[in-house]
Amino acid sequence: MHHFSKLFVGIFVVGFLFSPEVLARKIIFSKNNFKAETDGSVELIQNYLNNVIDLNQDKGDDEFFPAAQYMGNVDLIYSGLPLGYGDIVLHGMAERKGRLGYAANLAKVDISTTREIARYHILSQDMFPRLRELSLTTPLFIKGLKTTLGLHKYYSIGWTTQLFGIKDSNYGATVTYTHPLKESSLVYNFHWDKPDFNSKWRMQFKRPTMENNEATNHTNANRFTTDLSYYWKSNVLQAMVSGLWDRTKLGKRLIAFFDNLTVKKEFVGNVGGSWVQYLGKDWTLFLEGAKNFGEISNTGTGGGGGNVEHEGWMTAVKLAFTPPVWIQPSFKLFYFSGNDVSMDDVRTGNTNSIGTNKGYIGGYSLGNENLADTINTPISGGFPMLSMAGLHGVMKGVLRPNSFADPTAKENLLLTQASFNFSLAKDLTFILDFFDMWAPNPGYGQFATSDYQKLSGHLGTEANLILGYPIWGNLKATMLSAYFLPGRYYYENNNRIDTDPLSFSPKVGSENPDAAYSTEVSLKWTF
Repeated sequence: MHHFSKLFVGIFVVGFLFSPEVLARKIIFSKNNFKAETDGSVELIQNYLNNVIDLNQDKGDDEFFPAAQYMGNVDLIYSGLPLGYGDIVLHGMAERKGRLGYAANLAKVDISTTREIARYHILSQDMFPRLRELSLTTPLFIKGLKTTLGLHKYYSIGWTTQLFGIKDSNYGATVTYTHPLKESSLVYNFHWDKPDFNSKWRMQFKRPTMENNEATNHTNANRFTTDLSYYWKSNVLQAMVSGLWDRTKLGKRLIAFFDNLTVKKEFVGNVGGSWVQYLGKDWTLFLEGAKNFGEISNTGTGGGGGNVEHEGWMTAVKLAFTPPVWIQPSFKLFYFSGNDVSMDDVRTGNTNSIGTNKGYIGGYSLGNENLADTINTPISGGFPMLSMAGLHGVMKGVLRPNSFADPTAKENLLLTQASFNFSLAKDLTFILDFFDMWAPNPGYGQFATSDYQKLSGHLGTEANLILGYPIWGNLKATMLSAYFLPGRYYYENNNRIDTDPLSFSPKVGSENPDAAYSTEVSLKWTF
């Protein structure tokens, strides 16, 4: 805590001395058609969690720990091309975060009842920067056509960001063509990347020891997506097809759900679309859907000797009302399909009799969960911050029924949300979100009085509060708070006697489940 206290004081001092006004990107060099721009941020976070690990009110598991992260961008820009062709941009970004895209924890953190994460030492190599993005964007031979090569992000598909799971920077190429029409435009993208490249190279001075167990350096996969977007007035219609081709050797794969398969290769595709339609009088409708295809090639006798077909799907609906008044509500519904297990599967601890993967895949696959760290960074806005591990400084949530044994997975989930954005003062961010969560396939539990029986699908409700205010120039304070009230699924765990052989239906809160609470207070200085 001592180091963190000094850091908090330091960032306040720097903010007050050097942030008399909010600045745009800073131009550090400009001559003729060349210029260099830079920006960045430093963020210090204080986290408090209560009852998150096991929902057990009789067991003290409060945590109070600091975290930090920083990043900086530099762009070298040439703007001397003929009118309409755009600029040539060499982009670089270095950052320091912690494990799995969360902020670097500056104290030990318990992420389960049996596992903890060592702290990043603030005055050591642990906090040295890592080169995260290095790319060249250049126009091609015709107006509106450009390409980006190198380490870069691509996540432009859909309003939920769940159609194609890129939230990390990977080595690849993107080609974009923009065709202007009268009062509208067409935009076509093709993207390819190598999901494991960045993690293999670890472009930093030394890999922090607490990241050694991230299984990101053994994959051999390629991904692509192609999408077409039509923009008119305040509306947009998008269609996309994506694919993941994975030829990782069997011994280098992490396969938990289909654990006895002999996997030689896998292809998982995704076809879907997104539509945003302005309805008039400040109402906007958002629709999105996708369907998986492809298969895991099983060359052995596990799972009955057959391949595993991908048949997952998702759909999402949002209705937003944005009048120029002090409150703007929106309402969302998400459905992500999931696998189901039979009573016999639970008895034997075997899921390999399932010849179809019905769990939705927007990013990494059940055929190789090692890809999770390079494809599907867990933090994702618009979902419950506590139960789905959506806070920036906390790498844990509440386990629930799904094939990945991962609280961040968008799979086997029915989620409704009511959100209210308040405009109470200039520059004040004030958002209230309310969620209700269900597992369409909750699985089975063993009970002393009735042997095995199907569990309740109600996971619980959660309230999130987001507050933010620029306290001085470029220095902004933010508070993220979340309160999770367990549903019937967790109360049924009181009487379960099974040892959870599949981890599909995890036992959480096995003794007197109670509400969980978390809050995150941060200071962020942008420059």
